[in-house]
Amino acid sequence: MTEKRKHNPWLLVIAVALGAFSLIIAEFLPVGLLPEISRESGITEGRAGLMVSITGLLAAIGAPVTAIMIGRLDRRFVW
Repeated sequence: MTEKRKHNPWLLVIAVALGAFSLIIAEFLPVGLLPEISRESGITEGRAGLMVSITGLLAAIGAPVTAIMIGRLDRRFVW
């Protein structure tokens, strides 16, 4: 006999909220800080902009890879 697990729906809401918050902080905050980052680092703004481009490139590679890997897992273990 299988027992159905009960999930607290608020935990899922909190997980989505934390994911959205971390995405905003990781992707959009550095764009607004590029002039200060370049000034403090002693590099051009264009070179400092590479840090935003590189994280975008990694996300573009990581998203499909993650989707493929999760797609192969048993659905009972992914929620």
